Order: sequence, then structure tokens, then C-alpha cells
Amino acid sequence: TVLVWDDRKQKEVIELEFKSAVTGVRLRRDRIVVALANKLFVYTFNPTPQKLNVIETADNPNGLIALCPNTAMSILAFPGRQPGHVQLIDLSNPKRSPTIIAAHETALSCLSINIQGDMLATASEKGTLIRIFDTQMGIKLHELRRGAEKAQIYSINFNSDSSKLCVSSDKGTIHVFDISAYGKNKQSSLVSAKSYLPKYFSSTWSFAKFSVPESRCICAFTADDCVLVLSIDGSLYKYSLAPDGEAKRESFSKFLELEDENAPVI
Repeated sequence: TVLVWDDRKQKEVIELEFKSAVTGVRLRRDRIVVALANKLFVYTFNPTPQKLNVIETADNPNGLIALCPNTAMSILAFPGRQPGHVQLIDLSNPKRSPTIIAAHETALSCLSINIQGDMLATASEKGTLIRIFDTQMGIKLHELRRGAEKAQIYSINFNSDSSKLCVSSDKGTIHVFDISAYGKNKQSSLVSAKSYLPKYFSSTWSFAKFSVPESRCICAFTADDCVLVLSIDGSLYKYSLAPDGEAKRESFSKFLELEDENAPVI
């Protein structure tokens, strides 16, 4: 069952029933997308949702979906038939063939589409690299290194003009990358010798990073490019970023008091 809560009315306003377990949900102003183990259901977002599409997918136990937040674009991304592959479809043009992107060699762990609908960010279960692709042609635009050790990626988000990307993982560190034409990201001092060294030494690293106490968290940008971090314990942090990448905590709030130490992972 999927329930939609209206916080102004202080009540449930939509209820959608399914015959099998729901693994993921994405919302925007005009659409509700629900993932089951190997199907996606697309509905209108109104008091009486209408079913628009039913899409057969590969096994998707983690409910990975990315829906463009811009109502003028209808790009939807989900795992492809092969591990590490992404399938992109245009919900507004069902006759258009899907775009298949071989994003990673191992299974996907996170997907995100920017507000303009022209970029897709991906991470695999390995969690060391973030890749960004053009959604129309499937061409790789950027490859960004989060770290060298395996990590579980919890969230990836673009800022409003798609010049920055933030990433959270189970390491408890938030990485911020500059993906503008004048990127401030860091590279190894040995990058000039990249043709003679392993690929790791030519990696593009985040220009800013900071840690929060609870590693199970998600992150996103505010309208003024501060970074918000919401942890599973109900903690909400707001950080501003200086041009040199130094992060400063601007505010902190606590919304929950969790007694269960075995609370589910985000």
C-alpha cells in the first residue's frame, strides 16, 4: 500500500493498493511512480489518481527509480536488464525507444536526474565512482571519485542549475562536486603522468567534503546552494560552502527521538 499524506489537511489523501510489496516511490507535482520487484506503475498525482503506465522491469529489489522533477520533462530512469545498466524512457513519448546506458560493471545503488532533465547521475554497489550521463544520447559527461574504499551510496542530488552534485554514503561523509565548465574539483598531483599510471591517479575528486555524526543520511541543495543533510535519527544539518570548499555548519535541528536502535536504514 502507498499512502500520501497532506500535511496541511493533516490526513491521508491518496491510497494505492498493490498485490505485492512496494520497493520504491517517487513523487512530483503531476506524477506518482511506484516500484514493485519487477514492475513500475505510473499514476497522475491528484485526489483520484489515474493509472497511466505499467512498465515491466528487471528485478529491482531496492526500488531504484529516478524521475525528472521538472513537469515539462518526463524522463524516468530505472535499472536495465543487465547489472549496472540503466534504462531511460520518456513517459510523454511512449513510441520513442528506450535509451540503455551501460553505467557500471556492478549492480546499481543510486540514480538521480537533474531538474532540467538532461543529466543522469549513477552509482554502483561498489560506491567509489559517480558517473554523469547525457539523458538524450547516453554519453558519459563526467566521472567523479567519491573514494577508494567500497561504500553504500544513500543519495545523489544536483543543485538547481546543475553546476554542483552532492553525495552521501555510509562513510558519514558528504562529498560536493563542481560539475560546471569551471569546475573546482581536485585531482592528483600526478595527473600529468596519467598515461603511465593506473586510472585512479587521474580521478576527479570532490572540491568540498564534511562529515555528520550519523552516517545513515541523505543530502540535497537549498535554493542558495547550501547543503541540507537529513539523518535517520531525525537530525537536520545545513552547511554553507565557501569558494575554496570549506564547509560551515549554519544550523541544526532535531525532529525525532528514536528509541529503536534497529531503525531501518534510509
